Amino acid sequence: MKYKQIVYMLLLAGSVLLPVSNVSAHDPGLSRSWVQLQHAGLVLRMVFARKDLEVLTPMDTDQNDTVTADEFSDVLDNLQSIVMGGVEVRYASNRSAPKSIQVEQAISDTVNIELYYDYPETSALRVQIPLTAQMVRGHRQYLTVWNASGKLLAQHILSATSPAILLGKSGPDAFGVFKRYLVEGIRHIGTGFDHILFLLTLLLPAVLVVCQCCIDGYSDFNFIRASAVVKRQFTNTAF
Repeated sequence: MKYKQIVYMLLLAGSVLLPVSNVSAHDPGLSRSWVQLQHAGLVLRMVFARKDLEVLTPMDTDQNDTVTADEFSDVLDNLQSIVMGGVEVRYASNRSAPKSIQVEQAISDTVNIELYYDYPETSALRVQIPLTAQMVRGHRQYLTVWNASGKLLAQHILSATSPAILLGKSGPDAFGVFKRYLVEGIRHIGTGFDHILFLLTLLLPAVLVVCQCCIDGYSDFNFIRASAVVKRQFTNTAF
């Protein structure tokens, strides 16, 4: 089989797989949250894409891809109730109820959420956000914890299988953070058909060049001869 035919077959396979892979190539949804410790209290802020939250409570009732102020006002109470039930802040094994909650729609089509809690600074802190498990498959939330002086105390990627973070008194574990991001990167690439096809597209020409050079009898492979082989293969021109 000609090498050009192999390339065409792979491209054809990619064109068939890509429409299907759009469903699961990327885990949908990545949100951001951070905890700011204050004297005798803490603030938890979260930012969600509006469409991620609409899995829990529809906002765009007229389905015109725009949420008006009236539409958002209609679901505000329900949205606050969902947030209250989907966020847990604990210290000394006791669940703390938020003193206040604020939910607002941002211009960038995101929803900003802010909760304020009492927090004795001497107590161990556990933040759990099971809300992420209620969203679409694979939703993740990047959470950081900062002290009153602006020092990073902890960071974690929350998910349905890892929805909580326990605050330590020391700084973040650098190796633990690196390991977490490495595993997440491998998982993200390995579960995306578009990533695999992209890598194949990058690597396939090199494999074809080496094979063609071997067939043509080149024992001393170099870039100039490889470029010539590629040019001859795909343009049918002589050296």
